[in-house]
Amino acid sequence: MISVQKLSKKGLSRLKNTITEIAEIESMYAHKRSVEMRFEE
Repeated sequence: MISVQKLSKKGLSRLKNTITEIAEIESMYAHKRSVEMRFEE
């Protein structure tokens, strides 16, 4: 089963730490980086 979420930037900001922590634990480094990149200026 695949689940897809659509978030606003504000919503993603609220979940950023949780998402990156889970991605790190699961060795999903590209997913972690994709979230981090959305907040780089």
